[in-house]
Amino acid sequence: MSITGFSGQCRFEFKISNPLEITEPLFTSSFVTSSGHYWELIFEPISQKDPEYCGLYLRAILNAEEQISTASWKKRENLTIRIFIRDVDGSRSGSRILFQSTLLPDFLSLKSLARGIISTASTSDSLDPLDSPTSPTFLSPTINSHLLPSFSTPSAPVGNPYAFKRSELPSTIIIGAFFTEDTLTTDTVILERPTIPYNLLKAWIAELDNKEVGDVQFSVKGRQIYARSAILKKRSKYFEQALSSEWAEKKQTVNDKANPNIKHFFEITDFDSETFLQMLRFLYTDQTPFEDSPTPLETALSMLTIADKYLITELRQRSKEALIQQINEENAYDVLFSYGWQWSDVKEELMAYVINHFDVIRMTTGFKKISMSPGDYPLYTELFIEIMQSLNLTC
Repeated sequence: MSITGFSGQCRFEFKISNPLEITEPLFTSSFVTSSGHYWELIFEPISQKDPEYCGLYLRAILNAEEQISTASWKKRENLTIRIFIRDVDGSRSGSRILFQSTLLPDFLSLKSLARGIISTASTSDSLDPLDSPTSPTFLSPTINSHLLPSFSTPSAPVGNPYAFKRSELPSTIIIGAFFTEDTLTTDTVILERPTIPYNLLKAWIAELDNKEVGDVQFSVKGRQIYARSAILKKRSKYFEQALSSEWAEKKQTVNDKANPNIKHFFEITDFDSETFLQMLRFLYTDQTPFEDSPTPLETALSMLTIADKYLITELRQRSKEALIQQINEENAYDVLFSYGWQWSDVKEELMAYVINHFDVIRMTTGFKKISMSPGDYPLYTELFIEIMQSLNLTC
């Protein structure tokens, strides 16, 4: 996945190789815009409307706040969105646009969400300079939901079942979505987090990693960790779905045969045991590890990464806040180029900081190290050009 962004705008792109060999709808991983809203793109290689065409759709995924408050969902109405398909011939300016279409604001309306359908999209040339004739768009057909680790209430997908002729598809394509925020000023509501009594915290901590009461076993790089499925399902939509169906990480057979309590077994290979435990502690106690960590920046990064995977909205937001609080002139450039670009909302704040402090940052060790080894950073050229353009400098 490729992410780019600038003031009030961001773009998400996904490369698809050999699209003609794909026969089932392809769902991208979920992605998040700076407003904290989750989305996914759906590429339909063989349109249900006409098998000579392929389709492209966008679907909104409700975050935890949106499931309990319509006020949060209404913030999506400030967005203008264009979905597109392009080839991969060099830079974007030289790429050939195969299809593009702008979604009507009603796509994001509460009325559409309530009735469970999405309005048709319209063509427009008012957004990103992707200069190409647009195609007429239609209400998307119903696409069977896949096993997505997402929130429980995704919207219906909207897009065009006649996006592009299959016979004219190149060997590699890029599908994407371009977001523009129509208003950059939004009301912010700060909710004071309640203090949890120490005795209650102690009781819940005792429940975690307790083999006697746990019915879920996680094998995290050799360490066995136990938890209760009832708590996990209440606190995480990912686990609510994972514990109710077959899952990539979930094994069909229970590993610990000596413990009859264990009903679910997961093999975790992409996080260390301490990070995984910290995530579980948050689900159990609502407590984060940032204040007591000897390496708060690294801890914030690991918690942001794991919260992103398990779609824990509150933990993700707190992790992002903790990470941004650790940014200074010495580390901002390195954080942005090393991993901060992976999340559009984090990238946006890091980019603004780097631009505002560039005269100092350009003299730091981190800046010089990255400039000497640009090949070590996957988005070096794109990020550097964006910074130079924002500073009105020539690359």
